[in-house]
Amino acid sequence: MFTTFREATAGFKKSRFFRKTFFTCIFVSCALFFLFLFFIITMINTKYKENMTAVNDSQVLSTERTISEILEDVYLHTGTLVSNNAQVLRLLYGPPYDMNTKINSIDTLSSVKSSSRYIHSVYFINFNADYILTNHGAYTTDTFFDQELLGILAARTPSLSPVLFSPRLVNSYSRYSKEISAGKEEPVWSLIYYSNQAGAMVINIDAEALPTGGLTLLNRSGQVLASDGSLPFASEYSDPQLLSMIQENPRSSGHLIHRRDGSRYTVSFSRESSLGLITIKEVPYSLIDTTNGLLTVTFFVSLAYLAACLVISCMASIILYRPIDTLTHSVISALPEPDVQEHSAGSPDEFTMLNSIYSNMLQKNVTLEQRMKTYKNDRKLKNLLHFIQGSSNAVTPAAYTEISMMFDRKDYMILIMSLDQGGHSTETPYETELLMYAISNVADELFTGHYTFCHMESSFSKLIYVLNFDEYNEILLKDCLDQLQDFITHHFKISFSVGASSVLHDMDDLPSARSEAESALNRRFIDGPGSLHFYSSLVLASEGGQRYPEDSEKEIINGMKHIAPDKTAAALDAFFARIRDYDYPRVVLYLMMLHCAIQEFEYANGLEPLPLEPDDITMFSRTLVEFSAMFQDRCLNAIAAVKASMSSTDEKARLIAKVEALVDSHIYDPNLSVIYLANEVGLSVNYLRGIYKERTGISLSSYINQKKLDLICGLLTTTDLSTQDISDRMGFTTKNYFFTFFKKNMDLTPTQYRKLHS
Repeated sequence: MFTTFREATAGFKKSRFFRKTFFTCIFVSCALFFLFLFFIITMINTKYKENMTAVNDSQVLSTERTISEILEDVYLHTGTLVSNNAQVLRLLYGPPYDMNTKINSIDTLSSVKSSSRYIHSVYFINFNADYILTNHGAYTTDTFFDQELLGILAARTPSLSPVLFSPRLVNSYSRYSKEISAGKEEPVWSLIYYSNQAGAMVINIDAEALPTGGLTLLNRSGQVLASDGSLPFASEYSDPQLLSMIQENPRSSGHLIHRRDGSRYTVSFSRESSLGLITIKEVPYSLIDTTNGLLTVTFFVSLAYLAACLVISCMASIILYRPIDTLTHSVISALPEPDVQEHSAGSPDEFTMLNSIYSNMLQKNVTLEQRMKTYKNDRKLKNLLHFIQGSSNAVTPAAYTEISMMFDRKDYMILIMSLDQGGHSTETPYETELLMYAISNVADELFTGHYTFCHMESSFSKLIYVLNFDEYNEILLKDCLDQLQDFITHHFKISFSVGASSVLHDMDDLPSARSEAESALNRRFIDGPGSLHFYSSLVLASEGGQRYPEDSEKEIINGMKHIAPDKTAAALDAFFARIRDYDYPRVVLYLMMLHCAIQEFEYANGLEPLPLEPDDITMFSRTLVEFSAMFQDRCLNAIAAVKASMSSTDEKARLIAKVEALVDSHIYDPNLSVIYLANEVGLSVNYLRGIYKERTGISLSSYINQKKLDLICGLLTTTDLSTQDISDRMGFTTKNYFFTFFKKNMDLTPTQYRKLHS
C-alpha cells in the first residue's frame, strides 16, 4: 500500500494529466456535494416553512374562533337584555334617579358584569333623567369621566344596529371610589346599544384580558383591536393594501404572500363574517429559516459525505491514470525520437499527446487516400480530354481502355457550358473558378440518376460534359438544363450558354461530337447570352451559300458617300440578315471585312475610326444584334459628321447671332449666364464658349458683362433711378454684388460714375 501511495505521489508531481484528473474528480465531487446539500436544504426548509405556515394558520383560526365565541356570547346576552329586560329598559328610559333606581341598578349592573369575566365595565345612560350608572357609581353627564363616549353618542344617529366593538382607551378608576386615576388608561372594545335618543347601554370588553395570543385583530372598520405591540391600539391598520386583499379573498381563512417596502411576508389570516373581526399574523419571508434545527444536522452529515467523496476522488484518479501512463510509454517507445519531441513539445499532458499522435496518423492516412483518389480521377479526366480534343490515337491503348470502362451505356453526347462574357461580373480568376464549380455541382445533382457522366474544364470559363445513356430523351435533357440555368441565374446573377452535340453510338466519334458542341455553343453570338443550342436543330446556309455579301457592302459605302442614312441603314440590315445563318468563323471574318471597308471611308473623310479587333467578336462581348446596332450608329454618326463638316461655317454664324439675340432679350434676367445660353441652344458649355471665342475674339462671359455695363452706365447718366432700383432692374441678387460687379469692371463705384458724368 505504501508503494502504491509513493507511486501515486510521484505521478501527481510529474504528470499534468494525473493532476488534471485528480482536480476534475475533486471538482465533480464538490459540485455533487453542493448540489446534494442545496437539494436537501431546500427540501427541508420548504417542508419546515409549510409546516410553520400551517401552524400559524391554525393558531390564527383558533384565536379567531375563541375571540368570536366570547364576543358572540356577550353580544347575544346583552342584546337580549337591552331588547326584552324591563329593568334595563327602565334604567335607560325611566324616571329620574332615586333610591329605588339605585337599588335596581346595582343588581342589574352586577348581573351584566358577572355574565362574562371579559367585561371591563357597563354603562347605563339615561339622557332624559340625566344620569349615568356604572359598576362603581352614578354620574351626571357633566361629571361622567368617559366624556369621549358621550361625544361619540352625540355625533351618532340612533340606530337599531349596535356599534360593534369600537376600540377605545378609558380612564382607569378605583374600585371603591369615584376618583379617576389620573394618567392611567385601559384599552377596551366598546359594544354600544343606542337605538333611542333617550338612552344607551355600553358594554366595555377588557382588551387586555382577551386571549389574543399576540396576534393582530382588526374590527370591521379596519381599526386595531389588538397587536403584538407593533401597532398602536385603536389606530387605523397601517397596510390598507393587505387589508383589502384579505377582505376580497374568497376564502375566510388561509395565508398569502405579501410584499411591503421591498420585503416579503407570509400572512396567515382569518375573517369572521358576523362580527366583522379579522385576525392576522405576519411572518417575514426568508430563504432559510434559522430556527430549523434539522438544517444543522443536515450540514454536518453533508460534510461527512464530502470527506468520503474526496477519498473516492483520490482513488478514482489513480485508477484512471494507470492505463493512460502504460499506453503513453508503449506509444513513445514505438515512435522515432524527433516525432516524440515534436508531439511532446506542444502537448500539456499525456492524453493530449496521444490524441495529437493519433490525429496526425489519421490525417496522413486520409491525405494519402485523397491524393491517390484525386490522382486517378485526374488522370482519367486528362486522358478523356485529350481524347475528345484529338482522336483515339491521342491516348495510349491502356488509357483508351480506362476511358471506355468509365461508360457502360450505348449512346453518347457532349455538352459544352460557357460563361457569357456580358452575363457575369467576375473580376478575378478565383471568382470565375467558384462560378464554374457551382455550375458543375448543380449540374451533377441534376444529371445524377439519369445519365452516366463526367465533366472537365477545357478552358478558364468552359465546362465539357460527356453524357452516357441507353435511350436519349431530349425533353428530359432540356428540362435539366433549363433548371440549371434558372438556378444559377437566380442565385448568382450570371448567365451561361450551352451547346449540345448530336447523339453518337460509338465512343470513337467523341472528338467530332466536341466540334459539334462547339458549333452549337457559338450560336449564342446570334441568340444572345443564356441560350441553349442543339447541333441537331441548327439550320445553316450551305457551304457554297456562305459567301461574303459584297453587294450589301457597296450599298452601305455608297449610302454614306451620298449622305443617305436611310439607304445606309437598309443596306446594313440586309448585310446582317444574310450572315445570320453562316458558320461562326465566317461571321467573324465578314464582320472584320465590313469594319475595314467602313474604316477606309472614315479615313478618307478625316474622321476618327472606331477600333475593332477580332477578339472583340470572339470573346462574345456583344451579340450579332448588338454588333448590327453598333455598325448602324457608327455609319449614321459618320454621315452626320460629314454633313456637319460641309456646313459648319454658316451654322456657326447663325449660332453666334442666335446667342447674341438671346443675350439682348434676356439682359434683365437674373438667370442669364453661359450655362443658361448653352441649354437654350442645345450645346455643351465648353463647346459654346469655344465657338463664340473663335468667331468673335472675346469670351461669351465678357460679352454679357459688357452688355450689362452699357445699360447700367446709361441708366446712371440719363435717369434719376437710385442704385438700388438699377440693381433690381438689372437682376442682381443683392446691392453689394451690384457694387462689386460695377467697381470690378469700371474701377469706379456707381455713385462715383454718376457724379463724374453728371
